[in-house]
Amino acid sequence: MKIIKYLAQIISFVLHPMLLPTLTFLLIFQIVPQSLGYLSEENKWRLLTLIFLVTFAVPNVSLLTLVILNRGTIADLAMKNRQDRFFPFVFTSIFYSVSTYFFYQYFSLFPIIGAIMFSITLTIICVTIITFYWQVSAHSAGIAGVFAFLIVLTLKTQEVELVFPIILACIAVGVLSSARLYLNAHSLNQVLVGIGLGFFLNFSVLWASYTWWIQE
Repeated sequence: MKIIKYLAQIISFVLHPMLLPTLTFLLIFQIVPQSLGYLSEENKWRLLTLIFLVTFAVPNVSLLTLVILNRGTIADLAMKNRQDRFFPFVFTSIFYSVSTYFFYQYFSLFPIIGAIMFSITLTIICVTIITFYWQVSAHSAGIAGVFAFLIVLTLKTQEVELVFPIILACIAVGVLSSARLYLNAHSLNQVLVGIGLGFFLNFSVLWASYTWWIQE
């Protein structure tokens, strides 16, 4: 049905991997605001805007410009073929690596920013490497990373209030994965590997670095 297809496309866009960093930091503002110390509400929203620009707007505009200038670089913006993903994924990995270094250097007073950006960038790099040999779902890896972040917070803080966000994140993993399967963007194995990769990498990095980036 067309309605279901459109809904799956909307879900895939709203939970796009490059929008998830913005969503993650929005969750941080609400769940662990103490990790950003003395930042005022106004400056927090300025920071969120900067994160949105650096992790979504600028890289996507750059990729779109490259597509317009050279149609041979990316045959299809949907990137259904593994070959179409090579250049965008490599470009995104490099861009996110530079961005992570930038945030680490200029926002060193807020270690959580560097930790989250590092775990996200590491996930992107791993997905990129895998893409050279096999197609894996970046969407599933991204949303599983958000789920892992919430699990780490819950286990470390023992906050009962985090149960509801975790349930929502778990539902989001299932809904987004189902949307990718419905659109025939990935096989079941590609989605499952994406979920496993995203969860394992982000859980491991954030669990190991928790005492560094949280500020009680």
